[in-house]
Amino acid sequence: MSIALPALNLKAKLILLMVVLLALTLGAEVIVSLRAEEAIILTTQRKVKDLASVIQISVQELTSVEATDRDRLQNYVTRLQTQGLEVSIASDKDLIINSSNPKLIGAAVNPEVVRTLMSFRGRSHNEPIAVPAAKLGLPGAQSTVYFIPVEVEDHLLGYVQVLANFGDFEQPLKDYQFRLVMLGLGIFALGLVFAYVLAQRYVKPIHTVAYAAQNIPAHGLEPVPESRRRDEIGLLTRSFNEMVAQLRRARER
Repeated sequence: MSIALPALNLKAKLILLMVVLLALTLGAEVIVSLRAEEAIILTTQRKVKDLASVIQISVQELTSVEATDRDRLQNYVTRLQTQGLEVSIASDKDLIINSSNPKLIGAAVNPEVVRTLMSFRGRSHNEPIAVPAAKLGLPGAQSTVYFIPVEVEDHLLGYVQVLANFGDFEQPLKDYQFRLVMLGLGIFALGLVFAYVLAQRYVKPIHTVAYAAQNIPAHGLEPVPESRRRDEIGLLTRSFNEMVAQLRRARER
C-alpha cells in the first residue's frame, strides 16, 4: 500500500527551504560553538598545568639546600612556548636570583610593585596574591601577576613571581570565527543551489506554456507536454491542455 504524500505548492516549498537553511545554520553554529568551548577549556587546562609546573620548579629551587640547575627554569619556560609567560624567583632580600628572562637575573625587585602587591594581601601574609598586570604598570592588559611567598617554618625564603596571560584565547576564537564563516558560506551556497533548481523546475514549464500560447497562430492549437506534478505547474499545464481541447472542439463545430 503506497502512501501519497501531500503536494507542496511553491509557497510551502520556499518556507520549507528557509526552515531547512535556518536549521542547518543554527546546528552548525551550535556544533562550532561546542568545539570552540572545548578548545578554550583545553587551553585553560594546559595553562594551569604550565603555571603549576613553573611554580613547582621555582619552589624547589628556593628550598633546595644543594646547588640547582639555573637553566632548568629558563629551558622549561622556553619549551612551553607560552606567549606572555614570565617567571622570576626573588630572594628574601628582594633580589631576583633566577628568571626565565635572563636580563632580570641579579636585578632588584621593583619596590613600587612589591608595595602594590603587599597591599593586596589578605589576613594571611603568606598567601599567594593575584593582581592584574595593568594595576602594576606592567605590559599586557590581559596578563595577571601571581606573587607567591615561599616560607619554611615561618622563615621567608623568597618569592615566586609569575606573569601569565590566561585570557589569551586568540587562536581558538580565530578558529571559531573561521569555521563559522566557512559553514555560513557553505550553507548559503547550498541554499542558492536549491533555489536555482527550484526556480528551474518552475520557470521551464511556464516558458513552455507561454511559448505554446504565443505560437497558436503559427502552429495551431497544440497541447504542451503534461507533467504529473501536483503543484501549480501541473495545474497550469493541465488547464492549458484542457483549454486547447475545448478550443479544438469549438473549432470543429
